[in-house]
Amino acid sequence: IHYKKKRMLKYALLFFDETKFIHDILERIILLYTNFIFYHEMETLDTCDNFDVEHFQLELDGLKVELLEDYQEHEESIPNDLFVLQQKMIEDAFEVMRFLCEIDMTFPFDEVISEEYLRDAFHKNDLLRRLIGSSTHELFLLYKETKKTEEKFFREDNDYYGISFIKLDQALYYTTLVPQIKLLDIHYKPHLVKRVFQQDKLHKDKLEILIHKLSMHLLLRFLRKEEIDQYIVLIHNNLFNRNHFVLEELFNNPFLKRYLILMCTYDTYQKHSEFFDPYRLCCHLDLKYINDVNEKLNVLNSLHIYEYVVIYDFKDKDYDAIDRYEGEFQIFIRREVNS
Repeated sequence: IHYKKKRMLKYALLFFDETKFIHDILERIILLYTNFIFYHEMETLDTCDNFDVEHFQLELDGLKVELLEDYQEHEESIPNDLFVLQQKMIEDAFEVMRFLCEIDMTFPFDEVISEEYLRDAFHKNDLLRRLIGSSTHELFLLYKETKKTEEKFFREDNDYYGISFIKLDQALYYTTLVPQIKLLDIHYKPHLVKRVFQQDKLHKDKLEILIHKLSMHLLLRFLRKEEIDQYIVLIHNNLFNRNHFVLEELFNNPFLKRYLILMCTYDTYQKHSEFFDPYRLCCHLDLKYINDVNEKLNVLNSLHIYEYVVIYDFKDKDYDAIDRYEGEFQIFIRREVNS
C-alpha cells in the first residue's frame, strides 16, 4: 500500500511542475483513495454500501469542496494572481487523480495498461492532454515498471510453508500454516519436520508467517479484482504468555481485519477479551468431556459474541444433538480443525 501511494504520486507529478503546494494536494488525495479502497474508510460520505468507482468519485467530490473552501481563507493573505493559480492547481489535481484512480480501480492487477489506451484517453480530455504534454510515453513506462515490481513482490515468498484452506461454508475457510514437506525433505527427514512443526513454542512464529502469507493472498486477490472470502485463524492461549510478542501489532491492519475471523477457546477469550472484542469471533470448542452439550451451547449462545462455533471433539452419541442445535451462531463439526 505504501508502494502504491509512492507510485501514484509519481504518475500524478508528470502532469505538473513539482512544487510543495501541488505535492501536498496530490498526497492528500492519494491518502483519501488508499483509505477508501483498502480500509473502507470514508471522510466525506456518511455511509457507503459499495466501495466502487462511482462512490469514490462522490468521496473525491466531497474532498474537493472541502479543500477549495479551506483555500478561500488565503484569498486576502496572498497576491491575487497566485491565489487564482493555486486554486486552479487544486481543481486540476482533482481531475488528474480522478483519472488515475479510475484506472487503478478498473484495471486488474495482471493487466498492463497500453500506451494506446493512455493516448486515446488524453485525446478525449483536453485538460489531461494539456497537462501531460509530451510525457505520455513516460507515464506508460512507469506503469510497466510498477507491474514488474509488483509481480516480483508477490513471487518472493517463503516457499517452505504454505497455507491450508479447509472449507467450512460458502466463502468461509479455516486457515492454518503447513510445512512444504517436499521442499524441506531436501534437508530434513519428513517425520522430524512434522514433529517439530507441532511444538507449542513455534505457535508465535507460525502465526506470524501465516498472517504474512494470508495478507499476501488477500492483497493479490484484491488487486486482481477477485472475490475475497472470509478466513478463520486460530489464536492459541500460550501466545499471550510471550511479552515480546504483541498480537495487536500483528493484526493492526483494517484491510486484513475485514476478512479475518479469530478463533479461540472460551477460556482464552475470558482471559483476553480486551484483545478479542474488536474482532469477529469463532469459538474453538471441545465437547468430549461435557455431559450436557445443549447446556454448554446455550451458555455460549447467551454471550452474543460468536458468529461461528467449530467443534473439534465430542462424544459420538452427542452428534445428533449438536447437529440439531439452533442458536445465534453457526456450528461446524470438524475434527480436523484441531490445531
